[in-house]
Amino acid sequence: MSELIGIRRAYKRALKLSGAAITALLMITNISAAQEKHRLVVSSILLDNTPNTSVQDWFLDELVKRSNGRIELEQYRAGSLCNGQETTTCVMDGRADIGITVPAYSPQQFVLAELGTLPFLTSDNAAQMRAFYELNNSNQAFRSETTKIGLKPVAYFSAGLSVLGSKTPLSGPDDLKGLRVRAIGDGVVTSVRAVDAQPVAVTASEMYEAAERGIVDVVFNNMDAPTAYNLDEVLPYWADAGYGHYTLIGIWMAQSTYDNLPEDLQEIVDGVIYDLNAGAGAEAFAATARLQCDQLVNGGQVKGFTIWDEAAKESWAQQTGDGPMKRFVEKAQAANYDAPDQIVTEYEALLAQYSAPDAVTPITECADRFKAM
Repeated sequence: MSELIGIRRAYKRALKLSGAAITALLMITNISAAQEKHRLVVSSILLDNTPNTSVQDWFLDELVKRSNGRIELEQYRAGSLCNGQETTTCVMDGRADIGITVPAYSPQQFVLAELGTLPFLTSDNAAQMRAFYELNNSNQAFRSETTKIGLKPVAYFSAGLSVLGSKTPLSGPDDLKGLRVRAIGDGVVTSVRAVDAQPVAVTASEMYEAAERGIVDVVFNNMDAPTAYNLDEVLPYWADAGYGHYTLIGIWMAQSTYDNLPEDLQEIVDGVIYDLNAGAGAEAFAATARLQCDQLVNGGQVKGFTIWDEAAKESWAQQTGDGPMKRFVEKAQAANYDAPDQIVTEYEALLAQYSAPDAVTPITECADRFKAM
């Protein structure tokens, strides 16, 4: 009997030792998981020192910061890994985990994202960014545009409010009549033709030479044009004509990359995405845009930076009409999206919800600075 009791006690001690060993192993495993690094490849077409890159970099920097370095980034910038047209394909096929490019470069994939290029809807960068975030969360049809190709939407944001650069001052749509205007995208082309001007398809890299050689009389772009592209050297007058946003930047993460992250890192990614779209992205954009205005004010080559009055803006909007909106709906229907007009209605309601009546844009601030000179 005493031998049997001894065997039982030895067995219990062995169980206790085994349990302690298992507990220790689990602790080591948990510590290892908490310290595990996740290296993400980023492919971006954006140029450094632009407002768009500031939005991108806020997002990327916060991923690293909030994860305490567990998320590491291998960055390829200015199209060094994949060009604008290839970027989303790079994310889809696994060459990159995060992609940043212009959705319009892949129009067959991002029909619904063209909502952001419809003219005369909003000049509020922050409201537009938040509206797209909410639309991705609330509208299954809109979200499906990215989910069906294996992408997790991070953000859509404006490349900047549209401005017109010219050799002589422009104060209203009548001043555009007969002029050759650099125009890219359905909405811009339609708006230019509506005022009897001639749209000319010129890429961003060709804008300077086209303006210098007289191929175009007016450049339709944003504040990158007179700063990053140096068009202040050949076009001394710039104006916000009320068009709004003519092109978007998109940030996406591969859904498979997100799914393979531990749950705590997924929560961090989601939190960064929310904050980016809830205002931090727009603030980062505005901070760099103010530096662009510094360049224009101090450079001495820009003679005027103005905003058209409300009557002039409304005149151009009325002459343009609802053609761009109708074409958006037709293209969405052709791409087999049901009820795209309802997506438009929801988008407009979200813009109204998040727009600030007294919002001061970087363009407004810059025009005020020129007025005070």
